Amino acid sequence: MSSDARLSVGDLLTALIDGDVDFLVVGGIAVQAHGHARTTKDLDVLVRRDPQNYERLAAVMDVIHAAETAEELTGFLTLDPRDPVDLARAGMLAVSTPAGRIDILNRAAGADEFDAMRSRALMLDLQGRAVPVVDLDDLIAMKRAAGREQDRRDIAALIEAAGERPPPGV
Repeated sequence: MSSDARLSVGDLLTALIDGDVDFLVVGGIAVQAHGHARTTKDLDVLVRRDPQNYERLAAVMDVIHAAETAEELTGFLTLDPRDPVDLARAGMLAVSTPAGRIDILNRAAGADEFDAMRSRALMLDLQGRAVPVVDLDDLIAMKRAAGREQDRRDIAALIEAAGERPPPGV
């Protein structure tokens, strides 16, 4: 995928849902879903860590024509996103597709247990499909733990969008 490829979040989400992958939308798209309009270059998803889910995810990677290799962003490995074993061992895998980049996270700093977060997820409708988006409090916790400048800006904007005043130094 070239760096100027247009992100088609709907196509990526539809493939994940239709492939029965258990995931949560996190990152910039989740920030948008919670009321802060900002740009993003990828779709970030946190996936349930179990062998059957990785099998389904690997099948979806084939359907969406994922690149044969992807960069593991926390360990600098090159892994195959169509291999369930490689999907399971990555911390965060950046996968290029014709529909844009999808970052697959197995772990996220500040994140609660997957099942607990999934039970609190905001469910959005995408052409009759339920899209699970991480809850606002969980999103803020993950962004706090990540601690990047963009995350601090997102936290302040999310709190403001929720109608609260951000604490100093957020």
